[in-house]
Amino acid sequence: MDHTHTITFDFHDPTVIADPYPIYARMRREQPLWLNPASGTWTVTRHADVCRVLDGAEFSNARIEELFARLSLEARPRAEPLREIFEPRLLFTEGDRHRRLRSLLMKGFTPGHLQTYSSLISERLDLLLRDLPEGQPVDLLKQVCAKLPGMVILALLGIRVDEQDRMRAWTDDIYAWMGHFPGSILERTQCALQAMEGLRGRLRAYIEEVRT
Repeated sequence: MDHTHTITFDFHDPTVIADPYPIYARMRREQPLWLNPASGTWTVTRHADVCRVLDGAEFSNARIEELFARLSLEARPRAEPLREIFEPRLLFTEGDRHRRLRSLLMKGFTPGHLQTYSSLISERLDLLLRDLPEGQPVDLLKQVCAKLPGMVILALLGIRVDEQDRMRAWTDDIYAWMGHFPGSILERTQCALQAMEGLRGRLRAYIEEVRT
């Protein structure tokens, strides 16, 4: 892998969103190892390099510390709640802990187990398809694929369908803290903290509703 120069890629450009593959090809040719200035994360685009990163013990998935390093010393204590919710997650663990969590999680994703949710998934998919405009182009990724997993998860948690948009907006703001999103790391941190409080408050209220 070689990182010799920097090219700017705007993944929020509507033309890139509509057809990102020319940009992907250019990245592989000109910038196979690219540092995203918005998120501070590296993007690896060549197959051999991706395999090396995935298999190499010298590479780390400890993105939380890198995000905190980009915050001012004054802002870091306020962001600690984000560390608390992200660090235990499978996506940010490594080594034996990652393998143990993954082994436990995969038990819920066997074909037989997933089949028990087929009716629920079909019902939620029908709701999404019903709301699509007729006779107009639709973005299936945005209007169907991006929404369906969250709808199913909320249903499994017992959250009402009419609360989906609000819950999804909160989770989007929380995950935007670490991703390829516009805005400074400080702005994303403040937005994520507000969303986390809203989400926690609603879940606590829901738990009380179930108990009573």
